[in-house]
Amino acid sequence: MYVPINNTLIFVFLSEATVEINKVAHHINENIRQRENFQKMLSIQNSLTGEGAPKILAPGMYTKKRTL
Repeated sequence: MYVPINNTLIFVFLSEATVEINKVAHHINENIRQRENFQKMLSIQNSLTGEGAPKILAPGMYTKKRTL
């Protein structure tokens, strides 16, 4: 059975879905940014050699639990 849906109601649903999609996209982009920064720091750390070379990355520094 066909039940007509008000265009305003459709707009509200789509607006709410857009907000949620934007939140997920932001979360993903933030994780990518953090991973890229970590890779840059790791590359710098690995390029520092010799006795007394500073350790710029602490163990567990980038280990963080997050949820959506």
